[in-house]
Amino acid sequence: MLVHPPGGLVGGDTLEVNATVGPGAHALVTKPGATRFYRSAGEQALQRTRLALAPGAERKKMRGFSIQIF
Repeated sequence: MLVHPPGGLVGGDTLEVNATVGPGAHALVTKPGATRFYRSAGEQALQRTRLALAPGAERKKMRGFSIQIF
């Protein structure tokens, strides 16, 4: 189970999820219904998800959407 801990991302934040699905395994990876990106005069915020699938593994990814807060 993956839980999205922050209420949103601000400048300089990086939320990175790396998952490996083993041979013959199934995985469902979700993210919150809406990730909030808050305005910042500084660095950009980044959210990245990487999935690695072994031979015979299956994945289902349900995409959410993002909200920019100005």
